[in-house]
Amino acid sequence: MSVTHKKYLALIIAGALSSAAHAESFRDALQGGKFSGDINNVYASGSKTDAIGAAGPNNNSNVGSSALSIAYKTSSYKGLTFGINFQQGKDWRIHDDSVGLAGEDDSRNSISSTNLQNLYMDYSFDPSITKTGVRIGRQDIISPLIMRSSMFPMKDAFDALVITNKDLADTTLKVMYIQNWIKRYGHSASASPVQQDAEFDGSLYSIYLNNNSIQGLNIEGQWMSNNSEHTKVGDPPTNVVPSGPYDTSFLALTYKVPDTNIVLGAKNLTANYDNSANSDYWGLKAGTKFAGVGVTLAHTSVDDANNLPGTLGHVPLFRGYHKTITTAEFKAGVDTTSLSFNYNFDIKGLKSYLTYASWSQSDKGIAISKADLDGTSELALDISYRFQNIAGLSTRIQLSQIDYDLDDGDSDFTYLRMHLKYQF
Repeated sequence: MSVTHKKYLALIIAGALSSAAHAESFRDALQGGKFSGDINNVYASGSKTDAIGAAGPNNNSNVGSSALSIAYKTSSYKGLTFGINFQQGKDWRIHDDSVGLAGEDDSRNSISSTNLQNLYMDYSFDPSITKTGVRIGRQDIISPLIMRSSMFPMKDAFDALVITNKDLADTTLKVMYIQNWIKRYGHSASASPVQQDAEFDGSLYSIYLNNNSIQGLNIEGQWMSNNSEHTKVGDPPTNVVPSGPYDTSFLALTYKVPDTNIVLGAKNLTANYDNSANSDYWGLKAGTKFAGVGVTLAHTSVDDANNLPGTLGHVPLFRGYHKTITTAEFKAGVDTTSLSFNYNFDIKGLKSYLTYASWSQSDKGIAISKADLDGTSELALDISYRFQNIAGLSTRIQLSQIDYDLDDGDSDFTYLRMHLKYQF
């Protein structure tokens, strides 16, 4: 256990001991807590394509794993609650032993490891004074610029201090200070050096806002500053790992036109790097519904000066407009256009999306991102179902057919990912 982790553990134990002066009440809080968890299984299979750089770890993959996560959270005692969560991952070992992008392994989905996923302390102030809560320790964070991934069985987390305030009507404000990014790989043999936990050598902090005070309009914004001089951050499989200090911002507006089925959206992201060219991104979408069928048209564009850093935490870009396997809308010089249809067939618990997306990319963007997405197109089917007669059981199937439009070689690529999850 690192020095930082020992500090968090000591802080949580100290909080518990200080509460134990009222032993009976604190004992009640411990006994009144709640266990929860999930069993998550994911299988992924990709065909072989000559577009190795564009397909990345999906290429020629045949890999699967499971993870068991068990959490316990105490009930509240004088505003204090404590939480802990362990996870155990198991690689199915169905892939061959070859390594690199041409092999069947995808290290995101072949982890055998036991990790301390969460260890935190919450404090909620008297709501008659302020609707403010504080969480300190190892925790999950869900936000556009900082987020733990849940696409594969094992999950990452952050050693952080997060203050949440809801004093303003229909508004959530969060202030975050991040010390470490705890990656899902743990001590797994599949982890490479770039997958080890990121202990930031400079301050990393963020401010987040979500507001619904105007009828029909959601405003979501975030700003993050990473002052690390040497620590690379980002999602290693995407090669978007800027080195050195940078600031990044996110702003999204989503508006449902009153008395209609029309939903409009716009967003902007910026990245200002100290040691390289800045980058800027914008996106627009418009959606409506006809006879129960939802239709959404979206377009996003990144300037070709540099890549965006994406979302910190093994997520290429959260709040994306495109339900596709291809995650490219944050790369330099890329324009993405998509048309999506969704329909639930009047089946409770079912969600289905059919998306066609196409990408264009400038020559400068290709050189900077080191991945040629120009001319790529994808037809993606995404179906999820939450079982109605078995509480907590859900499944998801993603199937995509992609054409990378190579000048030479095999451009076609087929990818299948299947999820089966049980929450308890």
